[in-house]
Amino acid sequence: IEGNVTLDADADWTSRGILRIDDYATIDLNGHSLTIAGAYGAGTITNSSATLGEVHFVVPTQMVQTCSLALLGNIKVFKEGDGTLSLNRAGQTFTGGVVVDGGTAKAGASCPENGGYWGAEGGTITVNANATFEFNGNSYFYYKDFVLNGGTLANYASGMNSTDGIGNVTL
Repeated sequence: IEGNVTLDADADWTSRGILRIDDYATIDLNGHSLTIAGAYGAGTITNSSATLGEVHFVVPTQMVQTCSLALLGNIKVFKEGDGTLSLNRAGQTFTGGVVVDGGTAKAGASCPENGGYWGAEGGTITVNANATFEFNGNSYFYYKDFVLNGGTLANYASGMNSTDGIGNVTL
């Protein structure tokens, strides 16, 4: 995607494969849901509507998807599929939280500036059955709460910064 796109309905773009979203391109959810197999590039997914927008990353088995997009505004992120999703862009300010429904969601390195890799300060990361959220030893979560609905929290590096970054954990 090279320009700006505004959704006027829910969209499933998984058949397009992994999307390239160029640096100055923006997808505006406009209060809708976008389902994608993955994305790369330094573009932006935003939501100009007061209605919660959703981004569903459906990452297939044995695939690791690293995403450097900016996710901004009233957006909830869903990680689906058996593969791994890693958000690697600092300053993420989406506010709707995260639901890990399958596979692994992996935290990137530390990001002490305005918002973390997994959204703005506060919010909830829900990890459902058959899903894992993996910490990096240097990750900082801006006081996010974790809800484990049969899912797993794991640390793939030593030296977790949990006392500064994790809010409540509900089992």
